[in-house]
Amino acid sequence: ARHPDLCTAPAEGSEDMAALAALGDWCGRWTPWVSLDVAGPDAVLGASHGLWLDITGCAHLFGGEAALLNDMLCRLVRFGFTARAAMADTPGAAWAVAHYGAARWERAKRGHVIASGQTRAARAKLPLKGLRLSPVEADGLGRLGFRAIGDLYGIPRVALARRFGDGVIRRLDQALGRKDEPLSPHRPVAPHRVRQDFVEPIASHEAIAAAVYR
Repeated sequence: ARHPDLCTAPAEGSEDMAALAALGDWCGRWTPWVSLDVAGPDAVLGASHGLWLDITGCAHLFGGEAALLNDMLCRLVRFGFTARAAMADTPGAAWAVAHYGAARWERAKRGHVIASGQTRAARAKLPLKGLRLSPVEADGLGRLGFRAIGDLYGIPRVALARRFGDGVIRRLDQALGRKDEPLSPHRPVAPHRVRQDFVEPIASHEAIAAAVYR
């Protein structure tokens, strides 16, 4: 009622996921180590989905980390995508800043590079959702008065583990680089060729077009 001109269309989850996978293959121009960030094979594409890129040893080929990130976002914008990106020492830190960073995204129109060693400070004021917690964990922490990731820094680990299990501790350690979070690369479809043999040579445009179509 408030937006009478809003157009809607049924979600096409499988097609969206296929498009995301194709976009991941295309990101191989910057690094061979690209991973899809999805909830599952049958999930509907949403704001929490995206791509992980491990650019270790690759950034210098594009003029540095900031130049690589800017090149990526500029190309995505030209393709018609609205993208948010961040680069950090850990996947968790990059994910949190990309999803819950300040409103400067709309002003800057570019990604954010978190300097090495600044992960702890960069995430301190971000909401707890930036830890990729389950709804139960996030709600439980919220009821205790925790609002930002930095609120957990001074809490004894034993107390957090006793109240919420190992999930909160694991996500916090991954974000701060205390615990490894390996990424499994998405393997693109292998290239293939198709061949059609003819008894006689063909030369007309129509015959060639028909063969290519088949």
